[in-house]
Amino acid sequence: IHGVQRLLALIGDSAVWYTKQHLATRSLHGTGCVLSANITARLTLDESLVDAIESSVNDTHHAIETAALIGNKARSGSGFGPIDMHFSSNHS
Repeated sequence: IHGVQRLLALIGDSAVWYTKQHLATRSLHGTGCVLSANITARLTLDESLVDAIESSVNDTHHAIETAALIGNKARSGSGFGPIDMHFSSNHS
């Protein structure tokens, strides 16, 4: 699908696709760490794996979407800036 980012999670014998609109940004530093930490935290709160992944994908997408361009390289388009790690998962 053009313009869409997709994540595949293999859960037991099932494959679950999580699809989000592609965001044109260079603020991607920290996405993997934030996604995995968010999933882990939600699992410790007894969320199901499917729900934990879905919520974490949504939170990480929101953090990418609200990231500010920080640093000279990110602003000039020659480097990567951080995502917004100060978001709230209660966003609309």
